[in-house]
Amino acid sequence: MSVDWVDGCTRVQTCPVCRATGDKEVLLVAAIPGGARPVSLLLCPICGAGALDDLPPAAPDCRPSAAAFQFYVEQGAGIDVMLGPLCRVPPERVERYLEIGCGVGFALDFVHRMFGWRARGVDPSPLARAGRELLGVDIVAEPLTRVSELGGPFDLVFCSEVIEHVADPHEFVDALSGQVASDGALALTTPNVALIRRSAAARRAGVGSAVLSALSPGHHHVLFGATALELLLKAHGFGDVRVWEQPTTLQAVAARRPYPSRRQATLDRKVYRQYLADRAAITPIGTPLGLGFAYRLFKDRVNAGQYRQARSVFQRLHRGCRQAYALDLTDPARVANVACHPKDLDTFARTCPFNLTGLLFFYGIVQLNDARAPARALEYFRAAARVGTALRGVLRSIGADDGETEDLANLAHLHTLICLADLDPAGTATKLANGEVDFPVNDEWSDSAAAHQARVLLAVFVRLVNGGHYSDAEKLAETAATTLGVTGDDVNMTEPDGKTDHELNALFCLGILTLKHRGQGRLASRLFALVHEQARAACAAGEPGPSAPALVWQSRCHEALALCKAASARRLLT
Repeated sequence: MSVDWVDGCTRVQTCPVCRATGDKEVLLVAAIPGGARPVSLLLCPICGAGALDDLPPAAPDCRPSAAAFQFYVEQGAGIDVMLGPLCRVPPERVERYLEIGCGVGFALDFVHRMFGWRARGVDPSPLARAGRELLGVDIVAEPLTRVSELGGPFDLVFCSEVIEHVADPHEFVDALSGQVASDGALALTTPNVALIRRSAAARRAGVGSAVLSALSPGHHHVLFGATALELLLKAHGFGDVRVWEQPTTLQAVAARRPYPSRRQATLDRKVYRQYLADRAAITPIGTPLGLGFAYRLFKDRVNAGQYRQARSVFQRLHRGCRQAYALDLTDPARVANVACHPKDLDTFARTCPFNLTGLLFFYGIVQLNDARAPARALEYFRAAARVGTALRGVLRSIGADDGETEDLANLAHLHTLICLADLDPAGTATKLANGEVDFPVNDEWSDSAAAHQARVLLAVFVRLVNGGHYSDAEKLAETAATTLGVTGDDVNMTEPDGKTDHELNALFCLGILTLKHRGQGRLASRLFALVHEQARAACAAGEPGPSAPALVWQSRCHEALALCKAASARRLLT
């Protein structure tokens, strides 16, 4: 898809959200793959909503291709992401649940099986009809209207990534409100228009997967900001509206009266894994649905550090890939060669599972962290990077993309260098320090490419310090300190706020290097104090990464050790 960013252009339009007519700024013009004409994204200065104009008429309803359905169930459907917004609602308040635009029906299936809710979906798409057959869920195959008789009202009506598809959001929310019980709630998610912002870097580069997904020209009509979404919901009688703004999405819970929605949307991973395990056990592994459930379970086991259970699931996936695609997952290089050959979606679908990038990457993690086999892990990470790049090329040829595949390909590249830091610490550190490492071309904004390179350097620095390769880590220490915003003998932090988990790890390792290799106790104590401050701030902000809670106390302990070392040094000098 091509995007042209526009400067200084306006067009008269009536905003579909606040209904104000007047000049709207034209942010960009996007070409629809296979479309006869481009579409423009106009931003309303009153409510901040973005509207795509000049849209072609809707395509007739047709069953999605087998390849598209396979992609969705094997890889594209982020089931845990779908479920996240539901966690803002106390489950005990819900008995009757309605989901509009439910797709295959994964969320319907989950809440019925795990929460015991009486769940019904509404979705006229062929995708939903296929899901009804495969999962056995209750889906009404007709569009939602104000007069739809669905057996309500419902305690919770959920509508995820649908409202951006309708041309008249007021008519749609009016139909939604008619299904919500007087003491019930409406939960919504939709792309965040704030994701799409023009910048010099953006004009120099292409469009990344997140922006492409939000725009979806030919499919999306309206993109909301937090203000516009709240305005729309309140206009239809929802007096208690809460909108949570995330970098790529908005989540909202709306009710007619005060409603006890939760501040954090935290999915219970144990319950989620149990759902996946139950479903994987009864779904044939050689089918796209079976591979999809098993892959998601495998991924979650690895992320939880449950490597023994993950290995067991991987063996089932190995059998499934042999059965369905004649692929041997124990030979990652050959698998990558097979996956990199197809140039179109249908051929890829016949050749490989769409979650192959993740299968290779996460088994590389098992080899690295559990088997302690960096050479073997390196084979899997290199294969994952190649497969991810090939799959994204196929998807983008039809105007699509997959953000998770993009992330995994970047992470695979990062982990190849982590493995090399174990296998050849001196050579890897020297090449990184001298700028001799080839980074993959990043089709996101140029500053994202720089951020990816910085993350790679910090990750290798952490690996070298944790491995005791202090002299090699020293080659990267100055660049790491600059990247972290730590300068001067007194350790002044130029960018003090919002350190991510990997930055906190690197800052802590910089303190370790300063204490154990350089022998500078006072300076190290200051670094550990900064880690403590940042880790506490991350925990207080909610939903910290896995390292932040542990570093709160580790940093305090090491600060004390560093101060003792500094005091001993002073006594020796006197």
